[in-house]
Amino acid sequence: MPNKEELLAHQARLLVRQQQLDELQQRQLAVQRYPTGTDGLLDAQQQREVEAQRYQLTKLQQAVEEQLGQLTQHTGVIDNELRQLVQQQRQLDLRRDRLASEITMVEAQREQLEQQRVKLSKERDQLT
Repeated sequence: MPNKEELLAHQARLLVRQQQLDELQQRQLAVQRYPTGTDGLLDAQQQREVEAQRYQLTKLQQAVEEQLGQLTQHTGVIDNELRQLVQQQRQLDLRRDRLASEITMVEAQREQLEQQRVKLSKERDQLT
């Protein structure tokens, strides 16, 4: 299970890849908008470069989508663990409240028993 730092590092890598993807898309658009060549069409070398960029773009998009899926899965696991921890904390809080109530009751009983002991001691002393 990745920790918060690992998830943040993973997210930073995803942002870098997204920036690379954006740069590739912009280069591809620039090539499409401003074709070079004598007749206004892309020559064979430029066509190969455009195709290579499209291929890189597709691969980057797939990698980003895969990593986003993994990140979503990890986030879901972390959310479930957090829900469990919150539930455990609630149970602990309830237990702490019950124990505090029991302690208060025991202390009150102890005080009553002490008062009864003192009363019985006085009665005994009066009888002797």
